[in-house]
Amino acid sequence: MMSTFFQRAILFIVVVFALFISNTQSQPLSQAELDSVIWIIQQYKVNAPMDQTLCNMPSWKDYFVCSGGHLTDLRNLPGTQIETNGMPNANLVQLTLPELKTILINQVNFTVADPAQSLYDKLPTSCPKLEMIQLMGDPSMTNFPNNFDLIAPTTLQTVTISLPYHQSIKLPSHPLVSILEVYGSDNATEFVIDDTVLLPKATLLGFGIPNGGINNNNLQSIGNFTAKSFPALTALYPSLLFSTPPVQLNIDVPTLTTLVFQDGGQVPPNTIVHFNSTQWLTDLTYFGTDTTFNPGLTTFQNLKSVTVGKYTSPLYPFSQGYPPNIVSVNLPLSSISTITPTPIPSSATSLDLTGSQVAMPIDFNTILQNTTGNLVLNLQNNVPLSGPLDLETSLCKLKLLNLGGTGVTKIPDCFWCYKNEPTTRFVVPALVVIPGGFNCPITFESTNIATIFKKAIIKGKNLGWGASVGGNTLVAIVPNEQIEATLPGVVTDGIPQTIDIQFSNDYPTYKFPFNVVEAGFIISTTTANQSPDRVMMITVTFSTVNTFINHYASINGVLSTTNSNVGSTYQFGFLDLPFGTYNVNISNDYYSIIAPNVECTQSYPIVNTIVPDPVIKSGSNIQFNGIFGTYLTSSSVTIQNSNSQYNYSVCSITEFTTTRISCKVESPISSGLATFNITVDGYSILEQFTIQSAQQQCESITNHCANNGVCTPDGVCVCNVNQGGYYNNCSKPYPFATSGQVNDQNTTQRSISLFGDFGPNALTNSSVRINNTMNCIIDQLESTQFTIQCQLESSPTIYGPASVQLNVDGYLFDSKTYLIRFIKPSTGGSTTSLTTSVPTTSGGETPKSPKEICSETTQYCFGHGTCDDNGICQCQSGFNPVDNCLTKFADNTTYVPNPESPSTNISVDGVEFGFDIVAIQEIGLDNEIVKELLTNSWISNITTNNTFTDAVYQLVISNTSILADTQVTVNITFSTQSRSITFGNQQLLINPNSIKLAVSINGWEYSSNVATLRVVLKTTTNNQQSIEYDCKETDISSFSYDDYGTLQYLRVLKDNVQFNGRFIDFALADGRTTYSQTLLINQTQINSNQSSTMIGITLPQCQSCVLDPDFTPLLVVNDKDGGDCSSSDDQKWKIIVGCVVGGIGCVAIAVGSTIYYKKAMRTKKYNKQMEAKLRSL
Repeated sequence: MMSTFFQRAILFIVVVFALFISNTQSQPLSQAELDSVIWIIQQYKVNAPMDQTLCNMPSWKDYFVCSGGHLTDLRNLPGTQIETNGMPNANLVQLTLPELKTILINQVNFTVADPAQSLYDKLPTSCPKLEMIQLMGDPSMTNFPNNFDLIAPTTLQTVTISLPYHQSIKLPSHPLVSILEVYGSDNATEFVIDDTVLLPKATLLGFGIPNGGINNNNLQSIGNFTAKSFPALTALYPSLLFSTPPVQLNIDVPTLTTLVFQDGGQVPPNTIVHFNSTQWLTDLTYFGTDTTFNPGLTTFQNLKSVTVGKYTSPLYPFSQGYPPNIVSVNLPLSSISTITPTPIPSSATSLDLTGSQVAMPIDFNTILQNTTGNLVLNLQNNVPLSGPLDLETSLCKLKLLNLGGTGVTKIPDCFWCYKNEPTTRFVVPALVVIPGGFNCPITFESTNIATIFKKAIIKGKNLGWGASVGGNTLVAIVPNEQIEATLPGVVTDGIPQTIDIQFSNDYPTYKFPFNVVEAGFIISTTTANQSPDRVMMITVTFSTVNTFINHYASINGVLSTTNSNVGSTYQFGFLDLPFGTYNVNISNDYYSIIAPNVECTQSYPIVNTIVPDPVIKSGSNIQFNGIFGTYLTSSSVTIQNSNSQYNYSVCSITEFTTTRISCKVESPISSGLATFNITVDGYSILEQFTIQSAQQQCESITNHCANNGVCTPDGVCVCNVNQGGYYNNCSKPYPFATSGQVNDQNTTQRSISLFGDFGPNALTNSSVRINNTMNCIIDQLESTQFTIQCQLESSPTIYGPASVQLNVDGYLFDSKTYLIRFIKPSTGGSTTSLTTSVPTTSGGETPKSPKEICSETTQYCFGHGTCDDNGICQCQSGFNPVDNCLTKFADNTTYVPNPESPSTNISVDGVEFGFDIVAIQEIGLDNEIVKELLTNSWISNITTNNTFTDAVYQLVISNTSILADTQVTVNITFSTQSRSITFGNQQLLINPNSIKLAVSINGWEYSSNVATLRVVLKTTTNNQQSIEYDCKETDISSFSYDDYGTLQYLRVLKDNVQFNGRFIDFALADGRTTYSQTLLINQTQINSNQSSTMIGITLPQCQSCVLDPDFTPLLVVNDKDGGDCSSSDDQKWKIIVGCVVGGIGCVAIAVGSTIYYKKAMRTKKYNKQMEAKLRSL
């Protein structure tokens, strides 16, 4: 039942144990250990004493070995003589065998005394030092493999188990066992190897059914062999039988190197073997023709040895090829009838077909085409092999040919040529003898040979298997075809010489002359250097070289373009070889070698520093400092960048030395990262350097010519062409006038002063016209760049605002707004500004006095004052004289500053009105928007106390904006006290509880001399509004204009509160009062009742502009009952009146009640009086 391999191993162990058996008196066993031995004797029916004499009698040492008072070995149980010694003690649960190392129960077909008890079950707790177990056919092993891992877990190494009564056999687990055999009988149906099987130390495993017949094999399945269960397994020994269907063996164990199917002596198995990998198996033995390998053996890269026994098929098993690195193929006593023409790998050293049925024809040329003298071909006792083989010259490449016991009649000449040499090269039948008069036909491909370090390859036929004669050593590379000859007498450097070479020690006549030249060389150094005209020169210095032979160099298969040498130093030139690291092939016609890692680096040109002029333009100089070689044959520099314009220029060389190149830029080049192409002697290098062109410098310094022109590549601003001119790099347009004045307004009104910018040149070629009708002669001595003094040819005849037209050096200016005002002269007597007039009467009636008219038109100052003799209301304390005492200053005004933006909002008892600054625009000649600055981002600083609030806002303008240098500041103040403010040349009174809004714009860069500014305000107006007075409803227009089309008043009714706004037609431009026009830009309907209104306040071209309005809340007090028209009993009406202030514009906001006294009063007359009062401001 046990395999021959393991039988020999166990026999060896038994012999070793026997040698160390002591014949001396053994110490007695302890009672517990003696009871344990008695239990074994009774259970296995051993014919042995059951007392202390057991260990002392030599006759029992074949079964029981004792040492030191302990049982150490149990062997050969149950023994050949069966003895009934009673039943083993059933109460002895645990055996005491503390020093037991070996258990060998190796008999067959035996029974135990008590099948209910089992030695196997007691082993986990009985034998802590057990090293070897052999339990063959024990019928009491019903619990295997339970608790197998607990048996001597620190000592057990070798285990053999036979389970003839088990159908399902599961492999055990154990932490230490290295050699394991588990066998069954032909009634076994499966070997179970599941995920619970763990044998981490097992290196050799045998399993299967060692014996059985073809008709009674019941094995159906074998578990998978995996690395998880067998991480250290190197050898697997299956013992399998022929089965139907074939049993599959699945192997996925990367450590497995040996697979040996054990010969069971019956019909060979028909197993299908699946390998998960073909990389690890090195040795394979199997039997028969029905074992299948998947994948095929030709894919096993490391398989070295294959042995096939009992091969009964005539077909050659390697017809599809051999394992690629096979060493030994053994097919003894097979039925193979021929060897298929499949080349055997050169690694093979043995092909053994002893005792097979091989016969001719055999294609030896194909089979042996890779053989190089290492292969032994054994065809001994292949009786069908017969006939002549003298033409099969490929057999001459073998190390040994064994044809003994065959019918071969002739062999190739090569074997007879060297028959007398002591080494056996062939074995032939006795009838095969050397032909009579035989002369060995040795031939050569050439007798002119080149040695490499005194070694040469000689090719021909019948050259033998090597020799050592006359100091020359011949070694067969391919026996009889290629010989390596070592010829110590060859000179290293010189012309070919004649040397005699003998090919056998035993045949002096095999000596032939050869012309030999040495071709080997040794490289000492290999360097690379640049040469002019893009030639990389590879310099090779040889320590050994034959200069008689031509030598070459190549890189990546490309030969050098030039070759030269001085002595043992050679130079090879390569044209246009890119810089890098190369393997250079140095060769002659016989020998080559690679000079590795030759650094072909650029030694020049190398640029260390670039020193350009600060600003690059045509004619600028650039200096390159670095290494520029010693040849100095040619040089050039070009400049290039990725910009769309001015992206290339030649830089003409002005200086060329080994360390410096200087050049002059020939064409404009734009700024940014420039790429310089520096070429010296045909070699180029690219260097990048950020340059600043004159154009970039111009754009940076002038802010792109103030966006009124473009910088040329040479850094000069070319300004836009329009009716005006520019200076100071297009940042200053001219001519323009921002304000003017009539110097002699009280007399002739001919002396005019104009303020603005009239250009950097003298005004000798300039003219001024007023209203396009009157020439004004320039006083050259009194005029400057910023002031023109001129004299009208005559006094004006048309009075009021007037425009100005300029012509300076052909550049024109026409003010969009009025700059000066002519006053109509008085016709006599003094005049006063009154709110009333004295009408004439008819019929000789006495005209009414101003006091009487005042009393009638103002309802006696609305009961809050009295009319004086000049017709002016003198109001009671707290009432406003502007509207003839109708309103009273309010003390319940609320203003809460907005920290995010300068919103101007005022509230009276919850009724609000206000407007926002939304943009500042530059307006062109055709009223188009040239630039726009949105006022939507502010930084605020707000301070307050009990009576005063001061909120300062600074507009945030992006650094990338073309208006980055512009400053916009808004200052909102609110006070419960009255204030006196100077604005321009006027003194303004700011009433208590008023808001003052100051806006200043500084540093605006204009696009042309005709450009003006416009501040855009946003508010909400009603689409339709009216009031009821004296039981009549009167429509109130939201807007009213003066005689020149300027928006003068804005009225908005809200919840019985009327907000009146007035826009004054003057502003401060560069510190001077000038005309300002207010226009309605557009209205966008919000809903059916309201619209969003945009209002623009225009300014001339000023560098410093100021807006300074204020807002005053007022109450209208009704002291009288009256009428039935209104059911309201409110006694207070609210009004907000804004005082007009100059700057960009001046806004007067008045809040008037929509509920008037119920006395008869003409609305039109009242409105005119209110307008007259506001104008007087």
